[in-house]
Amino acid sequence: MITQYTHYGLIFTAQDVTNAQTHRAQAPYAGAWAQFESLSTDTHTLSIPYQHSLYNALRWRLLNDVEAGARALESLPMVWEYLCFVPNPIDVWVLGRFGAIQTYECLRDHPAYEPKLHDPFKEMVYEWIREGFPTEQVTVKNAWWALVKMAAGVAFEDSELIETTAIEICGLIDTIHPAGYIPSVIQTKPDDTANFRYTVSTIHALTLAAEVALHVGIDLWAHQKRTVSLMTTAFYPLYYYYYPEKWKWAEGLTFEMAQGAIRQARGYLEIVNRRRPNVHAVNMILKELRPVINVSGGGALTLTHNPAPPPKRGWFNRG
Repeated sequence: MITQYTHYGLIFTAQDVTNAQTHRAQAPYAGAWAQFESLSTDTHTLSIPYQHSLYNALRWRLLNDVEAGARALESLPMVWEYLCFVPNPIDVWVLGRFGAIQTYECLRDHPAYEPKLHDPFKEMVYEWIREGFPTEQVTVKNAWWALVKMAAGVAFEDSELIETTAIEICGLIDTIHPAGYIPSVIQTKPDDTANFRYTVSTIHALTLAAEVALHVGIDLWAHQKRTVSLMTTAFYPLYYYYYPEKWKWAEGLTFEMAQGAIRQARGYLEIVNRRRPNVHAVNMILKELRPVINVSGGGALTLTHNPAPPPKRGWFNRG
């Protein structure tokens, strides 16, 4: 039975927020704070209901912005209607549902939160789980669906759902090839460049799910089969970010395609860096991509997942 429920930010904690606030003037936090604040006038982010709502919920969490939190709470019914009744492409289907759950988690201690929201939202989320994920790419579907189920299990303290979903994710991890690729993603069309995007998308989903699980005491990062783990596949696409012509994927995979796929899922790199700091390839790419603020793909990840700088060494704190 899982008892470690905090209901704070789904993939980040109060201590993470304190770190970001304490080191606000330091890189990479300074740039991330500036970008996060600038989203308040970003028409693209604010035009998508679930992103607008989650951004306001994150403002409540990160800035203690009570008015933003109230706006997020007020918008929740409209967001739920948007996700249930408005036809959406696949990325909106899954990111919207994950984002809605993260929004709810961020708002549960807001002064305007009403407990009567809980049961209707729970019923809706479980309906999402029953209806499944609309894509023919089975492994991508299973990974993102697992993320939504893991998030739901945490939000509604459903230990059984969390544990069965963790077993599913471990099963997916067990299929990773020692080289790092996921055979079930590429076995249908091994020369299809779309499968590179599918691979990166699957990794993005699995890293988010592992992060959600870790916050209730389940360490999917530690799961491995013959030394192959989630971290093995997380590093795999990074070779293609700079050298797609040297690391052959498919005849048509270009520099722009490889970088585009990783940029779209860039949030997973901040999570990987948090769990395995100081990997050269990750540092190189993050240096180029930061700040990473991916509202519906994890949130303000440079703020919540960058490891806190060590204390400054000086005459009185040599440590």
